[in-house]
Amino acid sequence: MNQNNTNYLKEKYKKIYDKHFFGFSIDNGWFKIIDELLEKIQSYNIKIIDIKEKFGGLRVYTTPYDEEAQEIINYYESLSYDTCERCGNVGESRPTGWIRTLCDRCYASKYFQYKSCYKYWNTRYVICG
Repeated sequence: MNQNNTNYLKEKYKKIYDKHFFGFSIDNGWFKIIDELLEKIQSYNIKIIDIKEKFGGLRVYTTPYDEEAQEIINYYESLSYDTCERCGNVGESRPTGWIRTLCDRCYASKYFQYKSCYKYWNTRYVICG
């Protein structure tokens, strides 16, 4: 996620992050999902440990476990499977070397049409053009 979005979420919800919070290992397309999720769960007695993408979906890890908060987290994680990670438009699961949720436009961008995922791994977050 870009620095502006990261700073915004860290400042707006500064009390919800665990002291060992890893950060936001996601792209900008899921910003709205994360913002709405954190708004809903900030009143629970939990701390966020990590927010990342895994197998094309959003993952949010908290401590301690709270069943009610987890139901809310599960709902927002499910939204990520239909939302492009890069731009926030409607997306679907795509094989790109990693499983990613992307819209047609982002998937068609030349970055995702590579032959070896290992050759380009360090350019993973190219802006949709």
